[in-house]
Amino acid sequence: MPYRSRSLIYLLSIGVFFPLGSLPGYAQTQTQDVLTLEQALKLAKDQNGTVRAAYMQVKSGDQLVVQALSSFYPNINAQYQYKSDRQQFVAGSNLNGFFQTEGAQTFLNSSWTLLDTGERTYSLNSARRSRDAKKYNAKQVLRTTLFNVVQEYYNALRAQELERVAQTEVTRAQTILDQTQTRIKARDAAQIEELQANADYQNAKVTALSAKN
Repeated sequence: MPYRSRSLIYLLSIGVFFPLGSLPGYAQTQTQDVLTLEQALKLAKDQNGTVRAAYMQVKSGDQLVVQALSSFYPNINAQYQYKSDRQQFVAGSNLNGFFQTEGAQTFLNSSWTLLDTGERTYSLNSARRSRDAKKYNAKQVLRTTLFNVVQEYYNALRAQELERVAQTEVTRAQTILDQTQTRIKARDAAQIEELQANADYQNAKVTALSAKN
């Protein structure tokens, strides 16, 4: 069933909560767009800040596992060094010059830890458990968010139906009041009956206003 107030469910889906009456142009967009429940759930999955933050934590956990796993691999360090040296020499009173040397060196160091006291395995298992915990937490956050969206979606539909019923009651009370006034003018009803009809009409207006709020 489509929902005629797209802005409300959109804000609920992405996790923003503030009075909708303060939104510029909200009254215009309220009745223009149609938002289905499936679209609201998709908005929650794609744009809800809490859900996205939870899944970013999962990615962070994956990187920590890779970092812990890297300690089992060989460690290779490369270094490049370039040297240029120029020295002046004097061979006699009228003979002098410069002696220049240039060269480059490349260093490559490799190390591989084969045995340790179990620290690497402990760190790796700890990183994996932390990542799994973040995955379960992200799933729980997603479930809770989607449940809240579904709940608020049907609450909004229920509120719309209650408003429609309340407006119907206002119309019915208005009709009864008009009929009563017509009967009084035709001397077919007592004047006091208008007071009851008017009271019912005013009560219906109050109920409709509450439903609209």
